[in-house]
Amino acid sequence: MEPVQSLMSGAVARLVRPAPLSPEKVLFAWRAAVGPSVSRVTRVSLASHGVLDVIVDDDRFGDELAHSAPMVLGRLQELLGVDTVCRLDVKR
Repeated sequence: MEPVQSLMSGAVARLVRPAPLSPEKVLFAWRAAVGPSVSRVTRVSLASHGVLDVIVDDDRFGDELAHSAPMVLGRLQELLGVDTVCRLDVKR
């Protein structure tokens, strides 16, 4: 038996990944990857060569986000594709 969360993640990824890349798609994937609390205190934009620039407005989240970057990157790659985002650049 597979957990509901993994089924939902897979379903969302299959719906989101084929859509054209846009700032809104990146923001949706970011919010899905980090949750609403972190999403509210960050600003993201996809730069060249697959680098996602992340600006942290509340420094309390900066350390945690930097620490969990590999996990967040994996979630983003699942939603957007491995070639779309290859690195997070966290700025405080």
